[in-house]
Amino acid sequence: MNSNLYEMLQQASTLQKEEHPEAAATTFQKIADIFFDQQRFIQAVAAYQKASTLLNHKNAEILFNLGQSFEKLQKAYSAYEHYEMAFDLHFSNHTLDQALDIALKMSLLQPEEYRPYEKIATIHLILGHDQKAYDGFLQAALKAHTKNLFLPSLRYLFYAFKLFPTQKEIWVYLTQWLEIAHGSQDLHVQTLKKLTEGAPEIRALPMSSKPSFSWEQEMKDAKLLEEENLNEAAKLIYQKILKDDPSFPPALKALEALETLEAKQKATPSPEDLIRSLEEDLGIQEDLSPVHLRLTPASQPLDLQTKLDLAIAYKELGLIDDALALLEEALEAKALSTNLKFNLLHLKSLCLNQNKHYLETILLLEKSLPELETVSEHLRLALLYALSDAYEKSGNLKKALGGFRKIEKEDKTYRDIVERIKKLRGIALND
Repeated sequence: MNSNLYEMLQQASTLQKEEHPEAAATTFQKIADIFFDQQRFIQAVAAYQKASTLLNHKNAEILFNLGQSFEKLQKAYSAYEHYEMAFDLHFSNHTLDQALDIALKMSLLQPEEYRPYEKIATIHLILGHDQKAYDGFLQAALKAHTKNLFLPSLRYLFYAFKLFPTQKEIWVYLTQWLEIAHGSQDLHVQTLKKLTEGAPEIRALPMSSKPSFSWEQEMKDAKLLEEENLNEAAKLIYQKILKDDPSFPPALKALEALETLEAKQKATPSPEDLIRSLEEDLGIQEDLSPVHLRLTPASQPLDLQTKLDLAIAYKELGLIDDALALLEEALEAKALSTNLKFNLLHLKSLCLNQNKHYLETILLLEKSLPELETVSEHLRLALLYALSDAYEKSGNLKKALGGFRKIEKEDKTYRDIVERIKKLRGIALND
């Protein structure tokens, strides 16, 4: 770390101790920017996170930069999560151009998600871009329906319908999706049903009420639905064709293929049960706003190796308490490999020693001594060195000398082991 960065870290630490959170956050942000430019992204994450925490996660620029840093580390979920937080701040502050850019970035990062399209559509609606809003809501509807989220998909379809009620594709989807959600009492579903029942001249747009001998358009619609994995909707079209033309071969073949595929899959609950369980799992709120559906994302924390790397970055920045908090969280994980566990313990012992909590280091590592033979030589010696260092600095010189001599037996050139042993022997002779 160069002298300029070191001075900035000292300045940030001083500002934090003197309870100037905004000034400290600004300094940590500058430090993070330097790390980002140097492509040291894990250090950038550590500094940006510290800055964001000091500002109670209310700075959209820092949150966006955190998203970018996680994206560089190929942590797509964490990147998406921080982009979403930045979006919400820009949206609430009515800085819609920035919010729109972030929503577009989210749609590229998680192309299977429908929420970015809802955000894009909402902004275009506010800006008066009706066609772009329509396109966004329709995309959100298709993405939600692919996930079998029937109620959200119909709500988005309702928003698109309100913008362009005579669009043919809307009525194709309405005709099929309303039948799937026939038992729902959702307000949007009931409204759409009334609209379709009251507008037969529009309802006839997707499929002519007159017999069709080629069924070309209907087959195209069904194939399109299959491509979107909307197999139930496609089946309904094939069944309607066969009702009027029972021996139409393409529809018979397509329906048979779908039913064969369905038979191979495990039995699933009814659409209504599926809707309820999925919405409960995803945390969809009951009192939805007219155009802004809010979901609680499923927890998907950072993997343990990334937590270790991030804790190392915190230590490098002098943020020892932050490193210790992250290490405590990581050590509580159930599926810890032996190697990763002892790497976490080693880093924790270094942080405790740096905070002069030597007795905590001793308690932490002494109970792990029986397992040390199972780890690599490099890691074993590092742990023994940290323990011996804690013994010495806590005043237990006899145990410290014993620990350093054990290291010397395995590797006489290890770090400053010769000097440490010589120093302790000299103290013992003087006593």
